Amino acid sequence: MIALVAAVGTDRREAIGIGAANYCWTYTTLAPAVPSLTAEQWLRCVWEEAPKALRVFLRFGWRFGLGLRLGPADPSHVLGWHIDASSDPEVVVSARSPIISAQNTLTTVDGLIRWRTDVRYEHFIGRLIWLPAAVLHQRIVPWSVRRTIRS
Repeated sequence: MIALVAAVGTDRREAIGIGAANYCWTYTTLAPAVPSLTAEQWLRCVWEEAPKALRVFLRFGWRFGLGLRLGPADPSHVLGWHIDASSDPEVVVSARSPIISAQNTLTTVDGLIRWRTDVRYEHFIGRLIWLPAAVLHQRIVPWSVRRTIRS
């Protein structure tokens, strides 16, 4: 069973690490038959163990398409995204650029995996650049999570 909830332009006012989000999107899927991993381990599997071509595509798009400032390959980052918070059931990562701030939250509870993306437009051009990126994002995240579940 896969549930997909998308909300664009919701202008969330609740407190999140990047401030009020202009774009919010959530993907949830069941993963009952897979080994129990922490949320951070899941995120590392989804991003850092993705096929090399996808990892290169993601980093290139994040850096040069969205202008995100990515960090080094170290324990405090996942594929360049800074780990803001990490516990067994949830990991929160963020990246910023002059035009957008983005936050991804991966939660694992009772065989469910939930991926939430919040984006805040820091500059009017952020909305224009994020619109086509969002289309790719909404396809790549579910595919990547399902690939990780299968592997």
